[in-house]
Amino acid sequence: MLISDRIEFISNWINDYANKYKFNLVVGVSGGIDSAVTSTLCAKTKIKTIVISMPIRQNENQHNLSLEHINWLKSKYNNVVDYTINLNSVFNTFQDTMSSFKSQLAFANSRARLRMITLYQVAQSNNAIVVG
Repeated sequence: MLISDRIEFISNWINDYANKYKFNLVVGVSGGIDSAVTSTLCAKTKIKTIVISMPIRQNENQHNLSLEHINWLKSKYNNVVDYTINLNSVFNTFQDTMSSFKSQLAFANSRARLRMITLYQVAQSNNAIVVG
């Protein structure tokens, strides 16, 4: 199967599923390749696609990559809506609360979970599903 055929197949599958249940789409955009591909496939469906950048003590270059991709999506697809939700203060409060249980690996995992919770909060308030 050609790459263009795969792109169409996946985008059509997302479109069919979301239309069947009348859902919009939500994607977290990190600046990495996975979220760039996912958000683009979703935008291609023409269904309202909400893309969210969620920095938590983010390297500025990484955050800028997510914003560049979001701007590219918005220039190419008119169904894309974007938000930047800064989670620094939420994470800082959590880290202070959990100061007796210091583990860098656990805190890295916690940042991912905070982003996940944020995506589901936005999705539920927009009759949407999280796509990843």
